Amino acid sequence: MANTKSAKKRTLIGERNRLRNQASKTKLKNMLRKFELATLKPEEAKVHLNQYFTALDRCSEQVIHPNKASRLKARAAKMTKAICLAA
Repeated sequence: MANTKSAKKRTLIGERNRLRNQASKTKLKNMLRKFELATLKPEEAKVHLNQYFTALDRCSEQVIHPNKASRLKARAAKMTKAICLAA
């Protein structure tokens, strides 16, 4: 249990940040699902790819590691390229 006023405040701030990060991760996972469903049509895939990249860039600042964001972007781009070439 926090004893000082600043320690209590840090506890509240940590909880607030945890909830915000959790919401960001959930949005990111939902964007990935939308992108994977959109990969059936090349036109939709490109639109969802741009939205997914934007979400990853925003999350890479605080929520996830930048290298993980880069890796996920590379995988998504590779998947989109394969779909566009197949179509």
